[in-house]
This record gives sequence, C-alpha cells and structure tokens, in this order.
Amino acid sequence: MIFCVSFGFQTHNKTHQNHTQHTQTNQHNPTGTTKHKIDEPALYEPARAKKMPEEIFDVDKFIQIAERAEYCNIKRLEREVKLKLRTPKKLYTLKINPTKAEEIIKKLSCEIREI
Repeated sequence: MIFCVSFGFQTHNKTHQNHTQHTQTNQHNPTGTTKHKIDEPALYEPARAKKMPEEIFDVDKFIQIAERAEYCNIKRLEREVKLKLRTPKKLYTLKINPTKAEEIIKKLSCEIREI
C-alpha cells in the first residue's frame, strides 16, 4: 500500500502507477481542472492567499497601524500582553509587558476586543 499525498487516501501500487501515468500526460479530469504531478507546484494561487502575521517591535509604528485597523484583540497572559491588530490585508502583533500595555491601549483608535 502506498499513501497518495495528493488525494489523501490509500491506493494499491497498480492504481498509483496509473495515476502517475495520467498526470504525466497532463490531461484534464471531468471537473475541468488540470492535474499536476505531486512534485510540481500549483499553477495558480488562491484568490485570497493566507499571509503570515507580522510582529511589530516599535510601539509608535503599532499605534500608527492601529489608525487603519478594523479592531484590536487583547490577550492578557501572566508575563505579557499580546495586542493583535486586524487590518484588511494583514494581522499585526505586539508583545509587551502588562504595565505598559494599558498606556498603549488608551492610544489605540480602533475597536478593542478582550479575548
């Protein structure tokens, strides 16, 4: 048995060989999408690709980004407070100690959400 990564199910060796031959010819499947080899990257990118959050280390820059943010999530932990700004395109984070967090939260102009 071979684990077929592209479809997420197990197949027999013979079925896997047939699949490999089919993808090498680059034929279309019944749904109209092109099949690719497992090694090849996809030829398209999803409409809204997920982007990694960006950590900000400068407080002034974080406050400036907050002006165009939709909201700010505040997560309070024992040793630090995490402030997370959601903008239309990206998520920005700032980790800060709890004593300074209250001063920064007062300066934010976006909606505040405690989580």
